[in-house]
Amino acid sequence: MASSKASRKSSGGAIYLNGNIYTVASSDWDTQPKNAMVVQDGLIMSVGSDEDARNFYKSGEYKMYDLDGASVLPGIHDVHMHPLESGSEVGGTCELPRDLSPEDMIGLIKKQAPKQKGTNWVLGHGYSIEMMLKHIESGGRSPRKILDEAVPNKPAIMMEETSHSVWVNTRALSLAGINSQTADREGGIIMREKGTEEPNGILFENEGIEIMDIAMAPSAKMEKYNYEGLMYALDQIKKYGITSLCDARVYWKQEHHKAWQKACTDKKLTVRAILGFWVYSHMCDEEQIENLKELHTGYHCDDNCLLRQNQIKYEKQFDFHIHAIGDRAVHEVLNAIENTKENNTRHRMTHLELIDEGDLGRFKDLGVVADFQVSGDYTLPCGRHSTESVVGTERAENFVPVKSVADTGATVTLSSDWDVSDLNPFIGIQHAVERGHQSVSIKQAIEMYTINGAYAMRQENIVGSLENGKEADFVVIDSDVMKIPSSKISKIKIKMTVLRGDIIYRHKGKYPKSASF
Repeated sequence: MASSKASRKSSGGAIYLNGNIYTVASSDWDTQPKNAMVVQDGLIMSVGSDEDARNFYKSGEYKMYDLDGASVLPGIHDVHMHPLESGSEVGGTCELPRDLSPEDMIGLIKKQAPKQKGTNWVLGHGYSIEMMLKHIESGGRSPRKILDEAVPNKPAIMMEETSHSVWVNTRALSLAGINSQTADREGGIIMREKGTEEPNGILFENEGIEIMDIAMAPSAKMEKYNYEGLMYALDQIKKYGITSLCDARVYWKQEHHKAWQKACTDKKLTVRAILGFWVYSHMCDEEQIENLKELHTGYHCDDNCLLRQNQIKYEKQFDFHIHAIGDRAVHEVLNAIENTKENNTRHRMTHLELIDEGDLGRFKDLGVVADFQVSGDYTLPCGRHSTESVVGTERAENFVPVKSVADTGATVTLSSDWDVSDLNPFIGIQHAVERGHQSVSIKQAIEMYTINGAYAMRQENIVGSLENGKEADFVVIDSDVMKIPSSKISKIKIKMTVLRGDIIYRHKGKYPKSASF
């Protein structure tokens, strides 16, 4: 199943006793936890009783640990997040609250702009696009002119909270060559002043990406901040028991992948990672495909570095990571996948906030992984009112239909989309079981974050469950997730995170304490 011992750097042996180990490896794993686990050179040698572990014990060959009744799960898989972007100081200099009007942000932006690092542009994020559109619809001042007042002497870009549009000033538009004569390019929209063709400073989708590429063009400074941002993110990730992830938006023009590669070279990569490269809508397909082929590293990582570059984020033999929110987008993507008639693909669709009832069964039929994010409060029944105002009561009733898709037998995963939502996977698990008629069981939610995620990453034969021969990625938590009230799941604390047998995070002190037979 896993790499052979001969090809692996030895990390020694360890026996973990007196635990409550949920293997996620059988139909009854939720009701039949194991007590002990033996790890040798990063591989699981035994998962069973304390007596089973005793049979492996030879004096001096194993470190002995007492889990003291704590629960153990396979390492968490988060198949959709943005770690480098979340961790970097460059893009988030100006932190903008979502509840402020554009005019009320002027003073805040002026105060924070001088703190900008890494680029001569002023960058920020967090404002509400809904608030911005209401401002525009009510006849408010041009967003471009508001930002000109806040940042008069430098180009500026403020990304809204969902990252699908940006707010820019006149200098930024000028440097990007966007004016009244500029037509919308494929994959993007330039908002205009009412009654004219003048850009009003709001750019959607690819237009926003293109201008951000200018602001964050590769340089020695950007390389430094990209790497430091990734290091910060990795430190946070291991604190939440996450041992595998997919970076869902790697801007190769900004050389994000080089930060990941440096982490490998420096032996500081503390997670199994797959990079999903951004596809630029306006580029010539042939040219872009050649670039992506050069970046592609295949489905198997170097044994000394847990990094793979083999997925594409595409909004239009790779596994595609396709972002689709509305029911028409979902329908069209499923049609496209069906028409390709490709074999051995594990395409994944993410977000999936609305799915037409007639398309629910097609995920299983076409072998498409359905990835949902439910960590945000807006995905709960109590947040449905905000959705109803946009899509109507009937469609809002089945907003983010996790259970409906899972019931068809399709492979379903849960992820964070960090930092759009909270990184903590136990918030996602709690929300997944508290969504009214779209709730799944705790067992299902854990499988979505472990073995199902491993399948999406093409590593289910290596990790995702705790079984003999698999690599020892696991997390120790302070509560029995299968028995505590669902309202307390989000409060679970990580006691320890283990990757390939190595302890990469301990919450406090010297846990776990030493043990002996």
